[in-house]
Amino acid sequence: MGLLVAGFSTLVAPVVGAADVPQTRPLNSPAVTVDADPVFAAGMNGHLDVAKTLRKSILWLGSAPVGQQVYAVFRKEFNLDPLPRAAGLHLFADSRYTLWVDGQYVDGNLWGALRPRGIPRLRETDVGPITLLEHARDNLRNYPRAQAVEEKPRPLAAALPLTLQAGDQLVFDAGEFAQAYSVLDCEADAGSEFELEYVQRYFETGRKPSGSYGRVNRYIARAGRQSYTSGDTFGFKYLVVRLKSGQAKLHAVRLVNRLYPFDVVGGLRCNDTLLTQLWSNCVQTIRVCCEDA
Repeated sequence: MGLLVAGFSTLVAPVVGAADVPQTRPLNSPAVTVDADPVFAAGMNGHLDVAKTLRKSILWLGSAPVGQQVYAVFRKEFNLDPLPRAAGLHLFADSRYTLWVDGQYVDGNLWGALRPRGIPRLRETDVGPITLLEHARDNLRNYPRAQAVEEKPRPLAAALPLTLQAGDQLVFDAGEFAQAYSVLDCEADAGSEFELEYVQRYFETGRKPSGSYGRVNRYIARAGRQSYTSGDTFGFKYLVVRLKSGQAKLHAVRLVNRLYPFDVVGGLRCNDTLLTQLWSNCVQTIRVCCEDA
């Protein structure tokens, strides 16, 4: 038994084909069902066959709200008997995707070398150290005069675990401007609702998170211990986590950059501190603007 899960962001169009699979099997998602034909690539004719299969096998979420960004997970279960010598997986998405097979993240380390492409694979690195800047309570009813549970900055590692109730707001400082996924490890009651906002300003606006352009992520938890990973990367300096309803205990927070693998081989330091800082800021800006372009 195999289980394949692919998470896509924005306009979603995944396609699957497997070499040496004896017959066509249905590919199912909550919104649509299509057939994913086996794809055999052999020279130009093989490429034409792949193109035809792609056109026939596009999945689409017909229920997606018009004009809104969409995150989706597509799941396919299949049996391979006997095991093939090789299997090919064809996926494409408007922006990006992440892939799990049998519950394991496919990144090239576990599954061996991935097929080379024209540009290097993106490099995943943890952002940090992360600092907890604020833990406010009753934020939903009394904002902006919420009760401060904790307002003295502390290293995240020293603050965890954090017990949350409905109305709590946490503000984390990434330490630098990041283009990153956010990962929460938590325990929660069923139906507890988290809201994540990715903001650019905090101190210069009187400790009021701002600069997110009104975009937030919402996550509704199941009961028990679980992990949530945002469906896309976001550009931000501060991560705001609000518990809109329910109760939860936060065990860990990770911010993961997934950027073009630049190696910075030079630097600038001079007697003008502004120029020195400006050079560093320009390098960081280039880094976080190069996801896969």
